[in-house]
Amino acid sequence: MPSRSTAVAEQTTAGDDLPWYRKEGWLAIQAVALVPILGAMFVPANYRLPLCILGGALIAIGTVMMFRQHASVTATRQRTTSEFR
Repeated sequence: MPSRSTAVAEQTTAGDDLPWYRKEGWLAIQAVALVPILGAMFVPANYRLPLCILGGALIAIGTVMMFRQHASVTATRQRTTSEFR
């Protein structure tokens, strides 16, 4: 039966062949957020505010996703280093 540290190592190597938008979901959301913000420059004034709000909401969601991913990766690394001691 493989130990927990080898299972974590296998998961990290298996995830390395994924495209960037699958590994970093928050980054894909940040990139999509640019579409309504840039689109707001070319639409009539009535649509600018809703598009900017949509873009801002997507940026906020992407930022929260980034912080949550960073926290989970840090916690996983701390667990694996404590197992080696």
